[in-house]
Amino acid sequence: MPVFECRLQRTRLILMFLAAISGSCAAPTARVPTPTSEELAGERMRQIDIFVRSYLDYENRLLNHGHRILVGAAPLCEKKGYVHGIALFNPAAIKDSDMRNMFMQRISATDSQDGLYVTRTGSVDVSADNLLPIGSRVVEIDGTAVSDVRDAQRRLAGSEQATIAYVHDGSVRTMVHRGTLGCDYELVFSPTDEPNAWTDGTRIVVTRGLMRFVQNDSELAFVVAHELAHLVRGHLEATRRNAVVGGFIGLIFDALVLAAGVDTGGAFARAGAEMAVQTYSADFEREADYVSLYILHRSGYDIGAVAEFWRRYGSTVDPASIKYARTHPTSPERFLILDKTKAEIQDKVARGLPVLPEEKSATDVGSPTPAGSPSSGEAS
Repeated sequence: MPVFECRLQRTRLILMFLAAISGSCAAPTARVPTPTSEELAGERMRQIDIFVRSYLDYENRLLNHGHRILVGAAPLCEKKGYVHGIALFNPAAIKDSDMRNMFMQRISATDSQDGLYVTRTGSVDVSADNLLPIGSRVVEIDGTAVSDVRDAQRRLAGSEQATIAYVHDGSVRTMVHRGTLGCDYELVFSPTDEPNAWTDGTRIVVTRGLMRFVQNDSELAFVVAHELAHLVRGHLEATRRNAVVGGFIGLIFDALVLAAGVDTGGAFARAGAEMAVQTYSADFEREADYVSLYILHRSGYDIGAVAEFWRRYGSTVDPASIKYARTHPTSPERFLILDKTKAEIQDKVARGLPVLPEEKSATDVGSPTPAGSPSSGEAS
């Protein structure tokens, strides 16, 4: 049988099979209204518009409070830069044309060329002559052409008074934008619904789910301050070092067992790295909670409005955290740490003492805090 006829026969058999399956399946019996293609297109654009407006609102709120935290914590940071409060986006990064066009429409973009467009402007210095128009297209920073968002942000962070060339209403203009010294980390809004926040060492990422969960500006600022505290206290670097040390110790055991004739496949090295990471994981979280309240105070937020965050989190988002802890303290412990830290800060303010985190004595450093014990940051 020729190859063509074989393929034709196989196609017929497949179609007959599909027809038999669909014909034998139960079908809905209700007469459901059928939207027209025009109605579907209109509703699709309305939902895209809702998403874009929501995205910009969430991002703007995160940056408003996040930039304030970065500036307030500047004396505690080793890695410093200038906070300009400018948010940029490149429409070429959005593949869906309807979504891309809606973003451009919502920021009132003044042209449609590729490049970096301003979605938020302002900084701690929000005087009228320090505001870059939203929707304008940035073409140069300090005389250098820019087309990448992260490169542009790095250039801004390195310049106290950045000369910015931008296109607005069809004409190229320049302004000198003043930044404010702060911690040099990027703030990123993630439109995902899991209530979460994290840092990778250069960025602080906050999800839409967590921004929906927080009930006031102080709680949102606390979320940013907590992640910043991990960076300020060097927790990521310490965790990596611990993993290397634990893995090396495990590797020695792998070699000893191998010498006895048993190949573990690196099991001890992997287990050693994991155990070393977890040894101080909960203590790092305790310290981040503790230091974050000092950052909040330095940034001018109400420190009495955030302890409730952990009480509500434990009772609604993660009930298991009420009683059990592995890499993080339990939510009751976290609530009490913040409550005690608030009292500690208020006492220092009342007595006119420097409002800085308390440090462990040399004899206390190097031993993990057991669950339920006083936090590593509590005042002596």
